Parts: sequence; structure tokens; C-alpha cells
Amino acid sequence: VHVDEAYGPALLALARLCKRTNRAEECARHCQTLLRINAKEAEHASMLLGELAFLKGDFEMATFHYQQLLEKKPNDYKALVQLLGLLRGAGKLEEAPRFLSRAQKQDPRSSLHMGFAFCKGLYHRYI
Repeated sequence: VHVDEAYGPALLALARLCKRTNRAEECARHCQTLLRINAKEAEHASMLLGELAFLKGDFEMATFHYQQLLEKKPNDYKALVQLLGLLRGAGKLEEAPRFLSRAQKQDPRSSLHMGFAFCKGLYHRYI
């Protein structure tokens, strides 16, 4: 099957299909391509790479992918929840307030967002 590697939505769909069918290597390759072409779907690709690394047991790499995603998009609360769990498991929970603070600075109304409240509550539960 020939895939136009410049068309992000198709690559993302293909990466998700590969993940669902347990073809992790192929999924990672498609995600790396998405990151390289800097498509709108790159955020989803970072999330998928984090999930793949987590499933492989490479928690350091999973943490890296979630941190990279949160550097670009601080208000991605799904990624923030994953990162908080990884930081807790690694005993590095002292790094979490930086990401919570960035999320709050990015969106002044974040304190009203349920996702942010959940992340903040999760952090306080962990500490």
C-alpha cells in the first residue's frame, strides 16, 4: 500500500491502526514521520509514541515524549495525566509543578477547566 507521507491525517490513521494491530515498530515509524513533517497531527503522534514506550516498559522514553508534547501544548490534560503517573512511578514528582504552572499560565481560565482540576487533584493525591 502506497501512502502519501505528506498527508498527516492518513499517516495518523495508519499509525493508530498499526497500534491497534500490535505493529508497534510500524506505528512508531509513522509517528516519527509525522513529527518530521511537522503536521497538525504531530501532537497525536507524540501521544502515540508515549503510549508505545509505556507499553514497552520504557518509562523514561514515555516521559520524554509526554514532556515534549507538553512543551508545545501545555494544556493537553490527557498527556499531563500520563506524565504525572510516570513521574510518580519514577520518584520525580518534584518536576510536576512546572508542568501544572505552565498549563495555568498558558490559559488564564484553566482553573475553571475540569481537566486541569483533575490533574491538580491527582498531583496533590500523589504528594
